[in-house]
Amino acid sequence: MNNNMQKNRVRYISSAAFLTIAILVAINIQDGEAGATIAQIRESMKPIGDACIPETGVCEEMLAKTQQGEFPADPELQCYYACVFRMMEVMNGNDQIDTDMVMDKIDAMLPEDLAQRVKENSKICFSKITSNDLCVMSWEFTKCFYELDSSLFFFP
Repeated sequence: MNNNMQKNRVRYISSAAFLTIAILVAINIQDGEAGATIAQIRESMKPIGDACIPETGVCEEMLAKTQQGEFPADPELQCYYACVFRMMEVMNGNDQIDTDMVMDKIDAMLPEDLAQRVKENSKICFSKITSNDLCVMSWEFTKCFYELDSSLFFFP
């Protein structure tokens, strides 16, 4: 698959994931809640994860273990999380995670009380990033996020 086809596929899946999240938020607003649950966000993130697996070559068994808190410092796993962040459209023009974009997405997707907890943990994890490498920083953030409160972990 050529590079343009891959970029278009990423844009399509990212748009589809955003649309799914928007629908979930709309359903919850109709039910009297403002935002989706972590379980709903996790489910809506599956297409992003499914697209990033072949792009990065990450081992699915290793990926499954992250849901139990195992985050080996494997380059394919690290780049998998960079792919997830790219597809979530929270990267700036310098290919770095944009904390403001992350906070805006959190506010848009989650009810206020849950959004506050996720934002607090995100701020802590952003402050603990030690690498400038996109793959490593994405992995560091994701690992930290799980370790702070696994009940809030929504990454695929």
